[in-house]
Order: sequence, then C-alpha cells, then structure tokens
Amino acid sequence: MKKTFNEMNLSNKISRTGIFCHTTDRAAFVDRIELSQWGLTSGPRLDSESDISLGTSRPIAHSGSVYARAADGRCRITGNPYQVRWGKMRKLPRIPERQFSIRSERRPLSCAETQLIFESLKDKAVRTTVSSVELTFDLTHSCVDYFSNHIFSAARTRRFLQDSRNRKTQYVGSRRSAWQLRVYEKDPHTVRCEFILRREFLRKHRIENPCDVLRLRTLDLSALIRLQDLDLRSMLVVESDLNADYHERALSSLGRWSTPLEFCEFLKGVE
Repeated sequence: MKKTFNEMNLSNKISRTGIFCHTTDRAAFVDRIELSQWGLTSGPRLDSESDISLGTSRPIAHSGSVYARAADGRCRITGNPYQVRWGKMRKLPRIPERQFSIRSERRPLSCAETQLIFESLKDKAVRTTVSSVELTFDLTHSCVDYFSNHIFSAARTRRFLQDSRNRKTQYVGSRRSAWQLRVYEKDPHTVRCEFILRREFLRKHRIENPCDVLRLRTLDLSALIRLQDLDLRSMLVVESDLNADYHERALSSLGRWSTPLEFCEFLKGVE
C-alpha cells in the first residue's frame, strides 16, 4: 500500500540517531530538558489508559547521589525516552521531590509532549519548573576545529578533548556556570553545537515552566558567544612603530596563517 503524503512527511522526520534531516543546517531544536516537580510524596504512577510507558523502578542510591530510585519510560506517540528520579537522599528544600529528564531520540522535543507525560501521571505536582534545557544546532560542512579557533566568549573556562577514536569535543564555560557550550562530532558528517542552559540562566530570561521554553526563539545567543574571522583589510595596528612596511607585511602574513584566537594572543603580547 502506498504511503500518503503526510505519512511520508512524518517518516522523514523520525530519527534513530537523534539527528533530524528537517532541522539540520536549518533550525535549532530542544534536544534535552530537565524538569523538577514539587509537592509529591511517592513514586510516579500511570493512568490505566496512558500514551506513555514506564519501566520498573530500580535503586540508584550511592554515596553522593541525590535520589534513591529511578525508572525509564517512553512516549508511545513520539518514541522519545525519558527518565524519572525520586526519593530524596538529602532533606534540602532546594532539591525537588521528583525530577524528569526527557530526550529527543526519535523526534525533537515539544511542549505538547512534555505536557502529555505529566498528564499521564496519577499524582499531580504542586509546581513544575524547568531545571535545564539543551538547545541544539546540527551542522554539516563544518568541524569542531573551526569552532575551537573562531569562538570568542567572555566565559573563562575552555576545554578541548579528544578521545581514543580521535573524536573531538570543545567546551566553553564550566559545569557550574549558568550556561555552557558543547561542540562535538555527532557522526562523521554532522557537528552538533549545543547550548546547555541551566536554572540560573533560565530564571534570568523568565523561563520557569515548560511553556516558557518558547521564549528561546527570541533569545540573542550572540551575547554568549561570537564566531569571528579576521578582516585583514581593516586590521588595527595597536602600536605606531608597527606602521613600517615590513611590519605590515609580517602582520598580514601572520593573520593569513594563524587562527583568530592565535592572532589576538599575539597582539596582546605586542609592546
């Protein structure tokens, strides 16, 4: 039987690797979201007729852990997985009674999917807040090295890692900062540029509940990082004694063969 146009269009959006052809090189999407729930006293229970599945709970307690138990589930409509953790190990008011982590494995995440998961639970939370969001761009015809050499940011921490299989990852910002950028090779043909936006950052931009995540569409991320190239024609020479012709030629040659970051570090050392 031939597929209808809508069925073919939907099947093209499904991914088994977390890469979506309709967003690659075109648009950002929410790859992961962490949600905290308050005012609950027990583990999650599903309604009898539910559009999500929930596996058996298992212990996850260890030294330093926040929660005692966890269970994995999946949304039957989208195919995306999620995990729920509960059973506070520390009696601190800032730690929520339950925490959800939802990932975009088959389709990009949406507010509707998040609401569907919560509405399928028998017990309703008093309050639900967004703890972190991973806003993701998938790019082809690029590489991690380009980002490493062209990113300019006020973030103090930068790390470049390479594993035994020569896969590269660039981090800008630390795990404790309000936001962090992670650039890595998702597959041999795709570079993933991922902003990890944490609670401090989200609160500052009035993103409290799942519906508020829509505000990310109007966020100016250039305030966090900039990708810049050198413009040799308008290059500013910081010292007057460098106006000699041979100095100009030397700087021009250095600008062509070095990265923007290396060139800026050189200019900082010029006296």
